[in-house]
Amino acid sequence: LEHGNEIFTAEYNKNRSEKNLASYIFPPPAHVQKKNISESELRQTQIAQPAIGVVSLAMVKILKRFGIVPDAVCGHSFGEIAALYAAGWIDEKSLLTLSIKRGRYMAEAGSGIDDPGSMLAVQAEIEQIETILKKENLDLILANRNCPSQGVLSGPTDQILAAKKILKQKRIRSIKLPVAAAFHSRLVKNALAPFNEFLRTQKFTPTDIRVFSNTTGQPYPDAPDKIRRILGSQLVNPVDFISDIRGMAHENISLFLETGPKSVLSGLTKSILDTDKTAIISLDPSAGKKSGIKDLADALCIIAAKGFKTDLTQWEDPADRPARKKMAIPVSGANLKPANPAEIIPAAPDKPLEKSS
Repeated sequence: LEHGNEIFTAEYNKNRSEKNLASYIFPPPAHVQKKNISESELRQTQIAQPAIGVVSLAMVKILKRFGIVPDAVCGHSFGEIAALYAAGWIDEKSLLTLSIKRGRYMAEAGSGIDDPGSMLAVQAEIEQIETILKKENLDLILANRNCPSQGVLSGPTDQILAAKKILKQKRIRSIKLPVAAAFHSRLVKNALAPFNEFLRTQKFTPTDIRVFSNTTGQPYPDAPDKIRRILGSQLVNPVDFISDIRGMAHENISLFLETGPKSVLSGLTKSILDTDKTAIISLDPSAGKKSGIKDLADALCIIAAKGFKTDLTQWEDPADRPARKKMAIPVSGANLKPANPAEIIPAAPDKPLEKSS
């Protein structure tokens, strides 16, 4: 968090506000500042993305401490940057800097225009959503393929409101999302140029750990220029989370571990896969309602029980080796014995001693 504060101040917040990143993640107590104000500030795109980046970074480092390294990774939207870090394709500074830059450029892309757009989560089969979009001739895209029974629409606000009305008439549940713009659509295209320009300054070092792309549903290629091109265009392309998860399962990934705040992706993954054949766990299942230490302990126990290498000796600091001490026996009349036991002359208690004259 201290490293994130440093980069956040240098890259974004300098001369704009006295608040650092930690002030948004850990706001003042409720009696000092209203909770809804703190939450609304944290939800701002330019704050939310680096905040998620810092939390994801911390969780990945904790897992590495226990010897837990992935065989393959994927993210959801912004989470793709955290996935690249977890796979070792980018370093810690790149993760934090990319988080700040991406959040800033996407927030700015939605400012200064009459309608930055909106997003609508729809609880329906993906095929049904696509049919409705085509039949109703709505100027929207299916921006997120989250799971077979849930998708997210993105586009102009008037079209989002029209879609919500149509869905209500069809008795399909939908929720308008609290976002700054219509992400993963053409309405945030102004973020493309500055983000891609910044990506050209970043170093990408592919490893043996595969990183699945939201855009293609396939592992990222090894060529740095192709990596930059896919990651840069992801801002305006739909997120195909379903293909990512199915692709990983097809490559015999049997345990899925979610890093980051809450457990939304774990729930989506359970809806995509046969949970009888896979284990799906989160590092933050209680979302702060219970002890984070217990949540971590539960996850580590499941991972170890499934047969994956886990260094549980890291749970506690090693104890000091006890010093070897010699036995000390206090000497008194009760335990003092003569060298030769034969010298002991027992007294005869039943025979009184003779008096001497």
